[in-house]
Amino acid sequence: MAVAAQRVVRAANLEYLAHYPERTFTVEGGGFRVRGYRESDLEAFIKLYIQVLSLPPWNEPGTREHVEKTLEHFLVQNGLGLIVAQAWKGDGAGMKDAGLIGFSVAFQIGVDHFPFLEAALRDRIENPDSDRLRLYYAAKMAVSPEYRGFGVSSALNQVLVGNAVERYQDLEMYTLLRTHIESTAAKIWMKFGFENTGVEDPNPAEKGKFFFLRRMS
Repeated sequence: MAVAAQRVVRAANLEYLAHYPERTFTVEGGGFRVRGYRESDLEAFIKLYIQVLSLPPWNEPGTREHVEKTLEHFLVQNGLGLIVAQAWKGDGAGMKDAGLIGFSVAFQIGVDHFPFLEAALRDRIENPDSDRLRLYYAAKMAVSPEYRGFGVSSALNQVLVGNAVERYQDLEMYTLLRTHIESTAAKIWMKFGFENTGVEDPNPAEKGKFFFLRRMS
């Protein structure tokens, strides 16, 4: 994509995310709201990304440069959904902002985006060459260790996929994701109806990570 085109897509994505429908979730002692990413979230996003994704089993570089480059890659993708979970503690006058505790990102890709996966997708997608097909790739999800077990991952999945289904309600929509076969995330995604394609990422650095697919509409 040319630089000028990337700028247009980036601006359109940020505008869409600025008006992304918010959802509020209450837990004991506080709660969190799920909303679209804003440019003012940058510092908190970088901190959370490194805190979670630089550790096993992800082992991504724990540098600001890596996160900024990854974020810019997200922001120029078509059909972007980049949402964050922002927590609060207490209630009423004693309510305090507890910062970003999670994020999830997905965007549109073609059936041939991953050549090694294309055959498996064509076997499972009803009309793989249709103009009405939207294949939505859930690229990343992260939740702060301190807030795991409070339903943050489920909430992020519910909001991200729910809004995507509404956005493309008149089209044939599938969601694709990649996660480690033995991770807690794999169990969560399968709970939401995702099926293992049986295809493992061939990159040695991604050993054990398989692709999961679910038809949404």
